[in-house]
Amino acid sequence: MNKCFILFLTSYSLAYCNINQDSSFHSLVEGSIKNDIESRIVTIYKDSNQRPNGTGFILDQSGTILTALHVFFPGDKIQVAMEQENPSAATLKKSEPLFDLGLLSSALSAPTRALEYRERVDLSVGERVWTIASPYGLQSSYMEGIVSHLDRRGISNRFSNVPLIQIQGISYPGASGALVFDRKGRAIGMIMATFGFDSGNGIGLVLPGAYIQVFLKK
Repeated sequence: MNKCFILFLTSYSLAYCNINQDSSFHSLVEGSIKNDIESRIVTIYKDSNQRPNGTGFILDQSGTILTALHVFFPGDKIQVAMEQENPSAATLKKSEPLFDLGLLSSALSAPTRALEYRERVDLSVGERVWTIASPYGLQSSYMEGIVSHLDRRGISNRFSNVPLIQIQGISYPGASGALVFDRKGRAIGMIMATFGFDSGNGIGLVLPGAYIQVFLKK
């Protein structure tokens, strides 16, 4: 039997979805960690109509934002906003198309701790992870997921040799660029795409944190 799959980049498109959000937030992550992460989440807009298109993460007090490069295109008027704040302008500071990573400069600021990472090889299939993102433009949405595969390769020419982490339950349009964390608040990677027949099926492909660390050090 022939099998056919569609790879969706998880940028925003108008649709209805039922996003499964777990009410047991504090059973997975401490409140202090949650508050720190939540204070650094931004929604990314890519045109004058302020259409939400992705998620970003504030890295430092100077307003540098990490996100997925595909959530905007060259020439787009990029704007960013924290929850319940008006969007403000941002500009592309640095990019790596090979791994779909981008850094934005902005006027935003947030209290920040040094971002810690957890290596892909230290994760376990079945482990619970979480993210805060802007799926379908719903700012600061908390979502939990399950690690379902640790070395997913060859499903896209774009990431043919990258060992993507497959996670069930956290990937929806608008979540691209969101970092994914373990229960201790360590980043395991970034949501890049949704895999399957439906762009809102929640099967997420996550770029491992090691690639992000190399990108940031360049």
